[in-house]
Amino acid sequence: MPPTDDAAPRQSANSWFRSPAGRRYGLELTLVVLAKLIALTILYYAFIAPQPRTDLSPGALQQHLLDATPTADASP
Repeated sequence: MPPTDDAAPRQSANSWFRSPAGRRYGLELTLVVLAKLIALTILYYAFIAPQPRTDLSPGALQQHLLDATPTADASP
């Protein structure tokens, strides 16, 4: 049975994305994705990046764990 016109692949000239509505949809979708990426980047730098980081160098850990002994001399 020979293929019919319905089974033939669509030509790119007939594609919905090539129409003015399709181009506008693609542009709007691109703008929404870019706006979300920009918003997430701003939120990251506003709330996550400035958080203070704990000093995990060997000297700092040694000072924190070994040198910090409570003293009984500080009683009033």
